[in-house]
Parts: sequence; structure tokens; C-alpha cells
Amino acid sequence: MAERNEPCPCMSGLKYKKCCFKRELILKKIPCQTYHESYVLQNLLESSPQFKSFYEAERSKITRNIIWAYDPELDSNVRATYLPKIKENLIAFNNLPLSSEDAFDTAHELQHFICNEEGYPSVKLSELLAAQTNSNLAAALSSSLNDPIVNKRLLSFGFDLWAQYDKDSAKEKAFMEKTAEPQSPTEKLYFTAYYVTKALLWDVCCLSSARNSNDFLEWYDSHFPNFSAEARETLAWIKEQGYETPEKAEAVYTKLITRFELDKSLKIVTYPVDN
Repeated sequence: MAERNEPCPCMSGLKYKKCCFKRELILKKIPCQTYHESYVLQNLLESSPQFKSFYEAERSKITRNIIWAYDPELDSNVRATYLPKIKENLIAFNNLPLSSEDAFDTAHELQHFICNEEGYPSVKLSELLAAQTNSNLAAALSSSLNDPIVNKRLLSFGFDLWAQYDKDSAKEKAFMEKTAEPQSPTEKLYFTAYYVTKALLWDVCCLSSARNSNDFLEWYDSHFPNFSAEARETLAWIKEQGYETPEKAEAVYTKLITRFELDKSLKIVTYPVDN
């Protein structure tokens, strides 16, 4: 840790005593190096007009502090979360400073923070389920509604949503090709969430430029022929119900959790009210 009068390691340009010194206890709880926002974003703001436009229009809507972190152990380019105990947002990257290739991912996570402050709910695993089964279930279910909401808001800033959709689809297809038809309630909800996510994100992408057919969902139907019909029924109900407001999103999450009898395993949270 830096001495009081040394430059702060977060790259803010300030002395440690006038920057992160007072937040030392918080920073010690973050298992990775943290940096000042201006350092993290300097290249990105210069190289991506789409991100610059988004940042100038939307950054002020995030009122809670953001901890910007470098974590070389991440298995994805970026990961963001809300830390209830200190009521701050954390966004971590496996490569810093950022470049234009990181523009969409960064804007996407920042938009999630905005939606959180507007009261959009997410899903959290109970301690029991987290210890026994797929730890990605809650994240997959949360993403099924939150990601389409976020991406729809990013459309107006000129991001190439189709490029992101195709890149993600290739990774997800490679993962799913190794899996069998889901059997347990947790598996069924997990793969339902994937189906719903891809379908709703497809609809958002088509708002910028339409495509005739969804190759990913067609592949999904052929790979999971017994289960895909159930997933399509769920998708149809969600579209009829609607999910665009915090209240509608919570109603969808509640019904899905109840339908798969996972009431004791999953709970709906709205930050920062819930811990």
C-alpha cells in the first residue's frame, strides 16, 4: 500500500492521502487492483465515438460509486456486480486500460447500473442452491430480461448489436453442443433462460436491421427437440405479459421461479434495498 504522500496507485494523479486513503478498508475487501475511472476509460473515450456519446449522455445517471478494477483471472472480458454491504458498484476487466474493442461490454455494464438504480430487479441464489447446483442459474435468469432491456437502450448510440449477438451465439453454441436435454428443474430453468435471452435479444437487434431467421434458435430447437417446445411456450407468455418495466420484470421472474418450484432456492432482489 502506498505511503500517504505518494501518488495514489489508482492512477488518479492525486496523492494517496487525498484519494483512496480514506477508502482503504473498502479497497482491502476487493481481491484485485483498483484504478481511477479516468485512467480506465482514457483510451476508450478517444477511440470509440459510440462509447463517448453514451458516456456523456448516461454517466451522470449512475449515482452510486463505481469501483474500477483489474482482475487478470476473469474468464470473461468484463464482469460487473453490486456490493450491497458497501452500496457500491464494482466493474472488473481482465485487460486495462480499455480499447475500442471493449466499448460495447463497458457501456452494457454501465447501463445495467442505471437500470439497477431505476429499480429493475435481478435474481439471487440462496445459500442452499449456491452450494448444491449451477451457480450461473441466477445470472442466466436475470440476464434473460435485463440484457434485452439494456441493449435496447444502447441502440440509439450506434453500437453494433448484431456483432455482439453473433459473437456470443458462437460461444454459447459451443458450450451447449456438449450438453444433453435438461432434466432437473434447475437445468430446465437455466436453459429456458438461455432461450428467452437469445430470442428477446434477437428482437432488439432487429430494431436496427432485420434478419429473416434466427440461426441460433433454429439450432437450439434441433439440439433440444424435446425441451424447446416448452421454452417457446415460456417465451410466448413473456412477450404477451411484457417485461419492460420493473414491475413487469418482477412478475415474470416470480412466475418462472414458482413454475419450476424453486421458490426456496431463488429470490428476487432490487438494489440497494435488498442485501
